[in-house]
Amino acid sequence: MATTNIPNQYSEIALGSGVEEARQRAKKRRTRNFFQSLFSHTLINFVGLFFLIPFLWMLITAFKSNQDVFHTPPRWLPYDNLRVEVNGEQLPLYNVQTEQGIKQLAAIRIIEGVGTFVDPNDPSQIVEYEIQQGNLTIAEPIMHVSFRWQNFPDAMNRASRPSIDASFWVYFKNSLIIAFFAIVGTLFSNTPVA
Repeated sequence: MATTNIPNQYSEIALGSGVEEARQRAKKRRTRNFFQSLFSHTLINFVGLFFLIPFLWMLITAFKSNQDVFHTPPRWLPYDNLRVEVNGEQLPLYNVQTEQGIKQLAAIRIIEGVGTFVDPNDPSQIVEYEIQQGNLTIAEPIMHVSFRWQNFPDAMNRASRPSIDASFWVYFKNSLIIAFFAIVGTLFSNTPVA
């Protein structure tokens, strides 16, 4: 065992200062590691947003109506016209500025800036208004958040090549047939080798 030349009365101070220095170094190391970890995780999360935001946009857009997909400025949530039933038909509802004030009327059709509206409470009353008069908007659609689940069956059943009536299901069936015969062919051709 090695002996030191430190007198007994100072040996505790010398050992204590070494322990204290080790504690200080460990504390600095923990602090440095914490800030390095914080910086790297912040950077990773920031870069991750560049991948997450387009994915979320794609997912939310799948639930939007055709009208809402091309809305300017773009909106995060899918909106659609509030609709009412008039004479067995679902019609979009509008806030229309009339002589009596703002009324909620259902739009029958809008052609070249002129809207034909019907009062849902009195279907016999049909009126026409210009949608826009200068900077003043006469009719505003009443919108509400609406997720269009019907987009998915529509996409599955819509013919991508109408001339040959090829929908998603035709391509899916063809893929299953090719995969089936590829597996069967692989099994029969590799069995003799094994």
